[in-house]
Amino acid sequence: MSFFDKVKDGLDDVQEAVTEGIDGLQHEAGEVAGHLDRAVDDRQARMQDHPPGEAPGRLAGLHQDAERAAHDAHTRIDDVQRETSGHLSRLGQDADTAAADLRHAADTIEHAAHDGIDDARTKVDHAAADAKARVDKTI
Repeated sequence: MSFFDKVKDGLDDVQEAVTEGIDGLQHEAGEVAGHLDRAVDDRQARMQDHPPGEAPGRLAGLHQDAERAAHDAHTRIDDVQRETSGHLSRLGQDADTAAADLRHAADTIEHAAHDGIDDARTKVDHAAADAKARVDKTI
């Protein structure tokens, strides 16, 4: 897998995590909104069924429900941030690994080039020595 493929895969993973996080937050927000709507409807129904003196207790219950819903939403946001951070961390590690692989490949190519040049010099030296020996022998 090439460096660019690794980067693309890493970015795809990050995009997927962010999309999942946004979808999750939208779902959570929908649940919170639905929960609050039901709580308001319940409160209104209870206030009609009970004398006004009982309303503060009902409002306190609604407030607690809203606090729980907000806490759940914050927890989900924290989870998404951790997940996204993990994907970004893995992407950074993949990029570091790919860079190390590229450096190693460049070193290997450089060594092979030097080895090829050295081999060519050796062959030229041997050919020159053989040619000189033949010339000396002929003379």
